[in-house]
Amino acid sequence: KWAVALFVAGLLMAIVKIPFISAREHSIIAERNDVYRLAEVQGLQHAVVFIASPVSTTRPMPVGDLLRNDFGNEQQIIYVRDIPGKNHELLRSYPDRKFYRYTREVSATEGKLVHLTLR
Repeated sequence: KWAVALFVAGLLMAIVKIPFISAREHSIIAERNDVYRLAEVQGLQHAVVFIASPVSTTRPMPVGDLLRNDFGNEQQIIYVRDIPGKNHELLRSYPDRKFYRYTREVSATEGKLVHLTLR
C-alpha cells in the first residue's frame, strides 16, 4: 500500500515539475544558441566569427564548445576562438571572407556580433 502511494506521489510530482523543467531547459538552449542565432539574424554568409565570450548565464558554455566546424572549414560560417595577437593568421588564411567578433557581458543573456573592419 505504501509503495503504491509513494509511486503515485512521485508520478504526480513529476507531472507537476515537467513544465517548469522544460521551460528552464528551453531558455538554456536559447542562451547557448545566441551566437548562431545572431549570425542567422544578421544574414552572415562566407564569414569567420571570432568568439570572445562564453554563452549562457544559467548554465555557461565555454568558447571551446562553440566551435562547430566541418573538417575542411568549407561551410558558410567558420566559428573560431578569439585569440588576440593570433587572429591575424586567420585573416590572412581567409582573405575572401568577412570577419565578425561575438562578445557577451558576463551578466547578459544575449551577446553582440560586430563586423570587424580590416586595416
